Amino acid sequence: MDNNNKLQITISAFGKFGNVVTNPTSVMVSEFTEEFKKKYEIIHSEVLEVSTVACEQYVNNLPDHTLNIHFGVYDGSQEFNIEQCGYNLKDFGIPDMKGYLAHNECIEKDCEKDYCRQTKLNTELLVEKLGKQFPVEESTDPGRYICNFIYYCSLLKSHVCPKSACLFVHFPAFRTIPKEIQVNFVENLLKTLHELHQSGHLYK
Repeated sequence: MDNNNKLQITISAFGKFGNVVTNPTSVMVSEFTEEFKKKYEIIHSEVLEVSTVACEQYVNNLPDHTLNIHFGVYDGSQEFNIEQCGYNLKDFGIPDMKGYLAHNECIEKDCEKDYCRQTKLNTELLVEKLGKQFPVEESTDPGRYICNFIYYCSLLKSHVCPKSACLFVHFPAFRTIPKEIQVNFVENLLKTLHELHQSGHLYK
C-alpha cells in the first residue's frame, strides 16, 4: 500500500455463536456513529454471521485498496490480541451458524495445509504503541475457527491486491475488560493506525 494515499478502512465484527450470546465486537461496531466513521475514514462496517458463507461473501465484496480490519471475540482472553497471521486450515470445534462443521480442511485448496499467511502491517510497533495504555499482545494463534477463516481469506485477498492490507484483532469478553475500555481501545487502535500510516511506519 502507498503511504502517500489516504488510509481508508473497513471493519467487520461477528454476532453470536456457541455459548457467546453477546459478542462484544458486534455491540461496539453496531454503535459506530457516522461522525466516528468519518473521523477515522471507515468507509464500511458490518456485523457478520459466524459462518464461512457470510465471511466469503464479505471478503469477496471488499474493495481492493482498503485496510480491512476484522474484530472477533476470544472469550477466555484477559487482553486484546493483535493477530500476526492466519492459517490455511478449517478445523471447527463446533458448527458455524449455518451448521457447517469443518474438520482438518484447507481453506485455500492449492496450498499447503496450515500454511501461514502474515499481515503486511507492522504489528510489533502497533502493539508497542497500544501497550502503553492497554493490555495488548501480539498473537500467532487466531484459532482454526471462523476468526481464522475470515482472516486467512482476507490475507489471501490482500496478497493478490497490493493496494490492500488486513488485520485481525481478538477482543476479550466485556466481563473481563469493561465495554468503555474496549470502546476506548478501538478508537486508539484506529488513531494509531492512521498515525503509523502518515509517518510511513504502518507496514513491515
